[in-house]
Amino acid sequence: MARPKMQRTKYEILQCATKLFLEKGYTDAYVSVIARTLQISTGNLTFWFPTKEHILAELVSELFEFQWKSEEQEQEQDLLLAICSSF
Repeated sequence: MARPKMQRTKYEILQCATKLFLEKGYTDAYVSVIARTLQISTGNLTFWFPTKEHILAELVSELFEFQWKSEEQEQEQDLLLAICSSF
């Protein structure tokens, strides 16, 4: 089980990388810049994400997971609304 601080580091990397991807573009957002912005070593960053491609893959995965959860909640709300309106 990941310790809370370690998990927080992973999400801080993802947040910083996302910001830099949007500001500079994917190509110009270097791993070294992400690490320097977070004030961590490049080695620490590569512990979590060996390459920039791994960061992007995790971001896409998180976005898909968020989308699926949103759609599931919407379907549950529609079902609940249908059940309640049948009374």
